[in-house]
Order: sequence, then C-alpha cells, then structure tokens
Amino acid sequence: MPRARQRYVLSPERLEGVHRGATIRLPKEAAHHVARVVRLREGELIAVTDGGGRSFLVRLRRVDARAVEGEVLGPEYPEGEGRDPEAPVAVDLAFALLKGDRSETVLALATEIGVRRFRPFLSARTVVRPEGEARRRREERFRAVVREAVELSGRTHLSPVEPIASFADVLASFSSYAAVFVPYELAAASHGGVYPHLLEVYRTLPPAALYGPLLLVIGPEGGFAPEEAEAARHAGAHLVSLGPRILRSETAAVYAVSLLLSEEAFLSARPSGEVS
Repeated sequence: MPRARQRYVLSPERLEGVHRGATIRLPKEAAHHVARVVRLREGELIAVTDGGGRSFLVRLRRVDARAVEGEVLGPEYPEGEGRDPEAPVAVDLAFALLKGDRSETVLALATEIGVRRFRPFLSARTVVRPEGEARRRREERFRAVVREAVELSGRTHLSPVEPIASFADVLASFSSYAAVFVPYELAAASHGGVYPHLLEVYRTLPPAALYGPLLLVIGPEGGFAPEEAEAARHAGAHLVSLGPRILRSETAAVYAVSLLLSEEAFLSARPSGEVS
C-alpha cells in the first residue's frame, strides 16, 4: 500500500460509516492546508484518522478554492500486515508544568514516541502557575501540539491531554494503573546507594502488569520536593533512577518514555503465555 504525503485528524463524526470508495470532504482548516500550504494536487494521497484508532488512505479527487474532496481507498493499516503504529505497552505521562515552551516539547516528542495519555500538573516547585483564562489557553495549546504530533508521526490515536491538575490529583490516580514510576534524583539514597533503574524495576513487574497501563510521573525544574517523593512512594509508586546523570525535566520525560516503549523486544522475547 502506498504511503500518504500528509495526515489529518478529523472528527469521528466526519468519518462515521466511511468505507472503501466513499467520498469525504475535508473540513476548512485541513482543506486550506492541502490547497494553500502544502499545495497537494488531485491524484495525490493523504491519510485521515478519527484519533480513535481508525485511519484511511484517501486519493484527492478535487482540490480548489471552494473544497477539497477525496476517495477513500481503504484502511491505512490493514489488519495482518503488522504495521500498527500504536505501542503495545500503554504508557501515560504525568508531568509538572515547565517554563517557556518546554512543556510543549515534552508533549510533541512523547506523542511521537507513543504516549497514550497526558496528565499535566502543578507541584511544590513548579514555577509556571497559570490561572483562569491563561490556564484554559495553555490547555488548548497543549491539545493542539499533540494533534500536530499525531499527524506528523502517523499515529492513529489522539492522546488526550487532561486539564492541569494538582499533584494530589495525580496521586489519587495511581490506583488505576498497573504500575507507577517516579524518576527521582535522590532515589539511590533510600536504597543504600544502589540506583533502582527504571528498566530494572519494570522487568520485575508481574507478567500481567508489563503491558500496563503504566504511569510515568516527571517533576519540574528542581525536581520533586522530598515530601512529594515520599507521598508518591506511600501511594504505591516505584521511585526509580534514569542513570547516574542529572537530566533536565523535559529530557527525563522523553528518555523515560523511550525506555519503556522500547521494551517491545523484551516482551516479545518472553516465553509464550508468560504474559497474560
């Protein structure tokens, strides 16, 4: 199956009942991008997804100032071809708001890698604390960043971004996960100087927990306050290390996600039937 040049996330309603041979019309923003920004022509291929796992290849049949329409060729990732772009391990990411555009960097890169859901929060050492309209605009921007990253990366699921919450709210969500990991720069101190590395802890999880859902919790600039780390541990989280070097928060987030989602090879190497 040929590959599309561009991808667009459309509303589930617009793709409801779509089948091979059907004609779809792109919404205004996507149509403008096709016709005026990337200047695609009739006959070229695009992909469209509803953000819920369904995606289709579409051949453009009409591209003009009034409308952009295309013919559905079929599923972008036919079953049985082994091309599903979604990760086999369900990983959610909770991260403390960061200064500048660093939160957006985390969202974009982690979406591309395969994070299932985002939970931004405020912690004791969070510097940026938007309120009211500023918070609403930031949350809207976060969702737009994730949408753009989904379109870029070829994913079929649009990762939800939860409203900005408190650290207490994040702690309360721990019970809904098979395991929670909190990278903490002082993790070695509570283990006699031995760093419990993230992957070391992950690989000792019960088989049923290996595919998740898992939650990574990343602190702000300056890291978690000791009492926050202790609260996370009491709530059931694993305090882990990402190695001997101190990482920026945005680096730690992307690195930790990459480590867990690269464990597909580890999972596939386990004896058949070991993971339920």
